[in-house]
Parts: sequence; C-alpha cells; structure tokens
Amino acid sequence: MTTLHCLPVAVTLLLAILVTSTSARQCRSGPAPRIKWRVNEFPNPQSAVPNDQLACFRQNISNVCDPNGIITEAQADQIDNAINDVYANTRCMCGHCTQLGKEHGYIIRVALMEDMQDIDPMGDNNTMGDLRDAHLYSYQLSVQWNMDGSCPQGEAETMLIMYVRGMGILFTLTREGARMKVSDQDIGTISMAVRHYFDNENTIADGLLEMIARYRLIFDNRHDEAISPSLRRTTG
Repeated sequence: MTTLHCLPVAVTLLLAILVTSTSARQCRSGPAPRIKWRVNEFPNPQSAVPNDQLACFRQNISNVCDPNGIITEAQADQIDNAINDVYANTRCMCGHCTQLGKEHGYIIRVALMEDMQDIDPMGDNNTMGDLRDAHLYSYQLSVQWNMDGSCPQGEAETMLIMYVRGMGILFTLTREGARMKVSDQDIGTISMAVRHYFDNENTIADGLLEMIARYRLIFDNRHDEAISPSLRRTTG
C-alpha cells in the first residue's frame, strides 16, 4: 500500500510565491513550458531521450524534473549529487540492496512544477481537495516514472518529493520500502522544519536539500538528528 504525507503551505506563502514567481523563472530556448501540467504529460528526468531531459531542464539523466525553471541548473545539480549520495551510501532493507556488487540505498526523485492539472475534476475545490489530488498525482507520477525500485514487489525503496509552486504544496510520497524507515509523522516534522525556505524563491533549493539531508539521516538510523529543529549541515 502506498502512503504519503502532504503539507499545504500557508496562504500567505502562496500569495508571496505567486507575486514573485515571474522574476524567478529561468531563461531557456524552445517553446514555453506548460504552467498547469497533466500527469501523463509531465516529463521523466530518467529518460534516455535528450528531449525529455531538456524538458525537465536537465542536460543528462537526472533525479530532478523542473520544467518551469523554479530552481537553477546549478541548484538542480546539487540536488542530484545529494540524491546520488543517498543511493550510493545508504542501504535499503531488502536483500537485493546488500548483494555483493549491487549494494545500494534508497531512491529519491524530485518533481517541481508551477501547477498541476486536477486528477479528479469532480473533486472538492478546496484545500483538502487539492491535497487529495496531490496524493493521486504523486502516486501516478511515481508509476509513470517506474519508481518500483529493485526490491521485491511491495517493498519499493523509493520516495518522491513534489513541490507545486502555484498551489503552495510541498509533498512527499513514500513507497512501501521507504516507508519502513520514514514514517508519515517523520515527513510531517521534516516538512514543517523546512517550510520557511519556501518563503523565498532563492532558497527553495536549500529547502529541498535540507529535506533530503534529513531523510538521509533517517536512512542512516540517526532519527533524532533528522527531526531536530536545527540540522547540522554535515551528515556523513
């Protein structure tokens, strides 16, 4: 069973984001990206097709898809490095993760977008309706991105962080194996600890990096550090 935690950012933050979003967008060539993304049209950063990578505002296969240019390429590179470090230097809980020559840890992907198209057009037009749509959207995106991991069925060691700037939603979805380590309560605590970064367009990437660092601590069995109000920047 797939579980998740979602955190709606305060209304005042939503208004601030909408006011400042234009100046924060990246310059890029080609057609303008969509503002409101249908889940089946959101690009996959793991695709080997160069046009798909470019649609995610990446130059190579990546863990990050940011088609609206919410963060810079250099910031996305930092996030990629942090996620790759989690994969290389943690160990997930199924037997496949510790096989000689195949050792690996947890898989994290990041999806950033200006707005998302409702999954359920008949759903409630309120905050709870938006959050239910974020639930459905993030799960469908994880399926579309083949986030089944390498563990047996029902033990996927994967996590998706989704930020929808236009709706002010910061959202983490855990698949089954990741949830064995990171609880919904952990995600709520960590989301609250980093939400202030999303007050400022220039620190959104910092917030994402801190989320990943905190999840990394939980994967490393350093739970108390992960949920502490202040995070030390060294996590190795």
